[in-house]
Amino acid sequence: MKNGIVSDYKELHTEDSVRFLLELPKVRGLSSNTNGNRKRSLRKALKLDSVLGTSSMVLFDENNSLRKFSSIDEIFNVFFEVRRQKYIERREYQISALDAKLKFYENQYRFVEAILSKEIVIERKSRIDIESTLKQKGFEPDPLRVSHRQDDGERGKCDYSYLLDMPLIRLSSEEAKSLCANRDAKRTEMDILRRTSWRTMWHDDLCTLLAVGMVHSIPLNEDGNYQL
Repeated sequence: MKNGIVSDYKELHTEDSVRFLLELPKVRGLSSNTNGNRKRSLRKALKLDSVLGTSSMVLFDENNSLRKFSSIDEIFNVFFEVRRQKYIERREYQISALDAKLKFYENQYRFVEAILSKEIVIERKSRIDIESTLKQKGFEPDPLRVSHRQDDGERGKCDYSYLLDMPLIRLSSEEAKSLCANRDAKRTEMDILRRTSWRTMWHDDLCTLLAVGMVHSIPLNEDGNYQL
């Protein structure tokens, strides 16, 4: 404000963001080109732009080791490959997790239907006998627990608690309809996810960040270099 570039300002911060509203002196007769120059001058005066030297580009790489890069393009190429691989891994993980949830609801739905239709009778039978019947009829051990064990590299015994420990009130036609709806919803999610490429996932994340103001396009200065 001392040099007259800014006449007044307001602080509009929130708990999650920092925002200043600047008021500039009114100048008549500004053309669009002059206005653009004024914006660049304002960024420079407020020290919003900085220049980074590229003579010695030594950075930590994806292995957390110091590495000398020959150009900015090389940095972007390395960054791109790392991000690409992470999105591929993320997609595979999400498919695996969603597949476990889908199997969870599918098995619970089948179990409730089997109880209601008397295909499976659990009265006056031991838990071991019931679990043996479930195996014979193709019911899977708790898919969510199996998925977690696989992620941790562990192997565990068959666990049918997610079926046998269901409250009696849930063994109803209403519950069967609810489980069927949950299963169908997960199937739809799975279909969408399988059709979604890692490129689309990356693009969607960037659009989300752009919408909330966490990323912005980096302009070029008059020399054709990036303004950071």
